[in-house]
Amino acid sequence: MRGKRAKALRSRTTELIVEYVKDRLLTPEQVEGQPVAKVLSAVPEHGYLKAFGTVKNGILSRRWFYKQVKGDPDVTYEALLKRARVA
Repeated sequence: MRGKRAKALRSRTTELIVEYVKDRLLTPEQVEGQPVAKVLSAVPEHGYLKAFGTVKNGILSRRWFYKQVKGDPDVTYEALLKRARVA
C-alpha cells in the first residue's frame, strides 16, 4: 500500500471514530470546542481481544475501524454500526 492511500485511510478512520464518539460516547457539550486528539482519547486503547487461543480485533476500537475502512474506503458510519451489530 502506498503512503497516500494509507494516509487517506487513516484520516477517513479518524473521521469515523470522531463521529462514533460524538454519537455514542460523549454528550455534545463534552465534544464541542475540544480538539480531535482529546475526543479520540475516549476510544478504547485495546485493539484486540484474546479468547480461547485466538486473537480478534476489538469491536469499535481504532484498529477495527481501520480494518473496516481498508476493506471498503467508502463505508458509512451507519453501515459500520450494522456490521458491529450496535444499532
